[in-house]
Amino acid sequence: MTSGNPATAVTVPQPMTIGQLSAETGVPTSTIRFWERKGLLTPDHRRSGQRRYTAAAVRSVVMLRLLQEVGLTLADIRRFREERAVTPRSWHGLVAEKLTDVERQIAALEHARDLLSIASTCRHDDLLACPGFQEWFAGYLSTFPARDRP
Repeated sequence: MTSGNPATAVTVPQPMTIGQLSAETGVPTSTIRFWERKGLLTPDHRRSGQRRYTAAAVRSVVMLRLLQEVGLTLADIRRFREERAVTPRSWHGLVAEKLTDVERQIAALEHARDLLSIASTCRHDDLLACPGFQEWFAGYLSTFPARDRP
């Protein structure tokens, strides 16, 4: 759609349907509807009963997707929005909490990778009899307080 003199015509972006928003972002329409039900996304308006979104909705959807990809739950995202509205710098606390959680998950995944690497090359019938496993397990066991060891 254009307006005014053709020489100075300005293109006004048309509102998108939910299908168009989905195509633009790669996020399924079911997810977009779910986020709406959870109050995390709102259509700009409705036309003939259909949701319509402005171009700004693309950024909102992609941001929601990114926040979930880095490990924030929908409750975390809601908390982030609510706290940010009151105290803009409050996101630092949430980020610090999530960073600690991600570091814990990375450590757990590194343990899993190490154990699976040993197990995948073990030629013993019983993994528990494997010297490589026994060595790995001794190192893992040493990370626990002595009082917890059998």
